[in-house]
Amino acid sequence: NIELDPEKYEDIFIINENMQPYKPNMSSIAWKAFVRPYLLHNNINFEYSETGAGFHSLSSNSIQNDVRKMILSDQINIMNFAMLNAGYNQNTDNLADQKSTTTTFERYFGQLVLQYNDLASLGLSYDTSANTGVNVETDDEEFNQKSVNMSVSADYFVKKMPVAPTRFNLTYTNSNSTDELDDNYEIKLNSINFTMLNKFLTIPLTTKLNYGMTKSENEVLAVTNENTSNFVSLRGEYGFFNGKLVPYADVKLVMLGGDQEQSFNYFNLGAKYNPWKNTRVATNLRLKNYSNSDVDNIDYSEINWNLYISQRF
Repeated sequence: NIELDPEKYEDIFIINENMQPYKPNMSSIAWKAFVRPYLLHNNINFEYSETGAGFHSLSSNSIQNDVRKMILSDQINIMNFAMLNAGYNQNTDNLADQKSTTTTFERYFGQLVLQYNDLASLGLSYDTSANTGVNVETDDEEFNQKSVNMSVSADYFVKKMPVAPTRFNLTYTNSNSTDELDDNYEIKLNSINFTMLNKFLTIPLTTKLNYGMTKSENEVLAVTNENTSNFVSLRGEYGFFNGKLVPYADVKLVMLGGDQEQSFNYFNLGAKYNPWKNTRVATNLRLKNYSNSDVDNIDYSEINWNLYISQRF
């Protein structure tokens, strides 16, 4: 007789605890409900969905399981001059209580756009979000991350400019991310972006000038680092055969400041060709130069050539 106690070996054989039986229940299905009424110039949208922990999609492997999502938004259009969009969305996981932490993401957002025909516009946007994790057993917070973003943009189209009508755009963005629970980090970011787009009247030439400046201040574990970046780019495109063949050239200069002074220079030559419907051929030759003023012997240059062919059926 062999004495055998199965309890002594129960930790050796482990069956996946997340497996679900093949039977209809809330854990093995995904569902979504929505209401989208239009009332007094208000486009109202309300969505609610749940995806079970045991749900598996045959058409996509990127669907997040074990999550609940809710969206509420309202878009108001006032005489095609002003548009206000505001809303709230929330995502919560661990519906089946299989994890030790439940994560909840909440976001409030608002956007106002003032538009005068196609000549000028002014945009304001603001959103704040919080990502929190709560321990299931103790009900204590394990992390609490908050982010606030704000942007202002102005757009103006000089339609009657001789030779080439030009569209100008200026955008300012400010963001702040913090660790609300342990105060381990705070990240501040300010950026300005200017764009000038020219479309010539007599020839099929389009040029684009872009300049951007970003300043960041990162405080991690009481250590503060400040960094700056500036870039300027110029691009030109010329259309042949009613736009079927478009060769282009562009140059982009990037300067980085902070602990080290670095620079990246990009030079591109390429072309896009659409010989017939649903077919696209593109090629690009790029030269990249990198230099570092503070560290020796790490400067380099590289050349890349790409060919892209696409056919839709």
